[in-house]
Amino acid sequence: IKPHFWNAPPRLGAHLGLSTPPGATMVVGGKQLEWEEGKAVIFDDTYIHSVTHRGTEPRYLLILWFCHPCDNVHAEVPADYSEGLCP
Repeated sequence: IKPHFWNAPPRLGAHLGLSTPPGATMVVGGKQLEWEEGKAVIFDDTYIHSVTHRGTEPRYLLILWFCHPCDNVHAEVPADYSEGLCP
């Protein structure tokens, strides 16, 4: 998957490895990672990220999206926290 990012509204991504054969990697903000079965990777979808799969077997992930904590419109901010969650 070519480098891309999401910016409207900002969100966090979670990838849970279901079947993670060797050869698949993701680069997020310049840092390379590999999925592991039964483990989740959480990343900020507003950073540029890409996926490379050089393996021969399919990779299966459960993908979830969450409100970004800096998103004061969609994320729930405590009423007594007047400054918001991010600068």
